[in-house]
Amino acid sequence: LIENFFYTFEKHNIKILINNYSGYLDHGIAARIAEKKKIPIYYLSETDRPFLKSFSSKHKRNYDKYKKKFLKFSNKNIKLKEVDKILIKRFKGNKKFSLFYIKDNLFLKTNKKIFNNKKKTICVFAHSTLDSLYGFKDVIFLQQRQWILFTLKNLESISNQFNICFKIHPNETIEGENFIRNLLKEMKNVKLLDKTYLNSEIINSNLIAGITLHGTIGFELAYHSIPTIYCNDNPYTAFSFCIKPKDINDYKNILLKGIYKLKKSKIYRKESMIFYYMNFLDKNNGKVSNKDNLGFNNYDIRKFKGKEF
Repeated sequence: LIENFFYTFEKHNIKILINNYSGYLDHGIAARIAEKKKIPIYYLSETDRPFLKSFSSKHKRNYDKYKKKFLKFSNKNIKLKEVDKILIKRFKGNKKFSLFYIKDNLFLKTNKKIFNNKKKTICVFAHSTLDSLYGFKDVIFLQQRQWILFTLKNLESISNQFNICFKIHPNETIEGENFIRNLLKEMKNVKLLDKTYLNSEIINSNLIAGITLHGTIGFELAYHSIPTIYCNDNPYTAFSFCIKPKDINDYKNILLKGIYKLKKSKIYRKESMIFYYMNFLDKNNGKVSNKDNLGFNNYDIRKFKGKEF
């Protein structure tokens, strides 16, 4: 796949890349090749700042400043109450307040559980196999397959003390589901959950921690006072509910030792609301620097007609 991308860039002498979103696999590969070749990239994906020009495949916002910026606002409690009203409806199952790209609301209210024992539960929340792992500042795992196998093999060694489950992403393809099922078929101590399972059922099963690469499940669990272990850079690094390892050895240590120390905290709930406000409700959409202040009036696609690059 990567060789084909390089061939395409060379064959067509590409001088500019107009990209949708480097978070998806094909787009992410194209953006990284453009970065290597020092070709300008125009991102269409960030709807609040379209046609953002960059020479980097890592086009995410400065999420690490979210909390610091929020704490400088006036009327912080009013802002948090506004968020809480939205998230209460969302976690009661109102599809209107769910993420727009998720087909179903997986937080419907229920008393069901995945496990009916007294052990604490750890759940690995997969990304779609179509997702790229890039776009953020740094990554520990270059492939999702590598991350899944490393994580579950380590968790299996503590499965006598914890319930271990693996949740397939709700937007996963049939091909992706088959790939994951085949990957996990030898792991007898990991319960595989298909994409129809509710996150509410997992939370009800005495969930003590979620694990993901950079998924939105982190702030969702934080609203329920549950921390998440992140394995790559992610939008939640400013908050204490985000447990981010320094490297792969630190990650292994967290999985085998640090996970015993993780506890629920009401602080996480407040932090999740701060994140939600900054990312979805702030009038500047979480922009934290002047270079973010771009829009359709600045980069109207019609202005590119007849121009040379």
